[in-house]
Amino acid sequence: MSKTSIDKMIQLNHVKFGYSDTEVLDEINLTINEGEYVVLTGENGSGKSTLMRLILGELKPDEGEIIIMDNDSKLKKQIGYVAQNGISKNQSFPATVEEIMVTGLYQELGLFHLPNRKHKKKIKDTLKEFGMDEFLKRRIGELSGGQQQRVMIARAMISNPRLLILDEPTTGVDATSTKALYDTLYEINTKYKTTIFMITHGRLQDCKGCDRILRMDEGRIEEQ
Repeated sequence: MSKTSIDKMIQLNHVKFGYSDTEVLDEINLTINEGEYVVLTGENGSGKSTLMRLILGELKPDEGEIIIMDNDSKLKKQIGYVAQNGISKNQSFPATVEEIMVTGLYQELGLFHLPNRKHKKKIKDTLKEFGMDEFLKRRIGELSGGQQQRVMIARAMISNPRLLILDEPTTGVDATSTKALYDTLYEINTKYKTTIFMITHGRLQDCKGCDRILRMDEGRIEEQ
């Protein structure tokens, strides 16, 4: 079955947002086309986190419109998401890597169905793709920050998303693991043609292959 064509995966038109009397985002216009790899950077407090919450639908804009994958509910199921602070939350979490991966299959499995042989093979194959298959039975909290982040990306990719959104994926990850993470994202974008939108305040010296680097400053986006 052929994929539905989507020219614009993310589109924000004249978006404004504020809390009480404090303006946080001012006239945001952003378009991310299918197949692009776009990075948004900026200092803490610049509005990046608020922008992410708007894109994820956790907040509604005061003005303007936000269109994600044509606002088609079926297409939106093809979005993979790697959340901020996932590593710190994992430290005391007793789940194994395999159990974490199962949660990435909830749309196939439903909430209360156990994975069968086909699903377990898919989990192993996906982890192998990201060099993490040997940690299948390990607890997620026992892995290094970089290893945990690879698992979280594998979890997001197991359902073959067309759009991958990452919120501060380098938090708690050292420089070597950050470079490896960027290499992985470059491969995902080029090999699978996955559209990538990443928000980060981390170092971008090793971020290869991204089509655009945007900077947020005081609620506005500037192209670098």
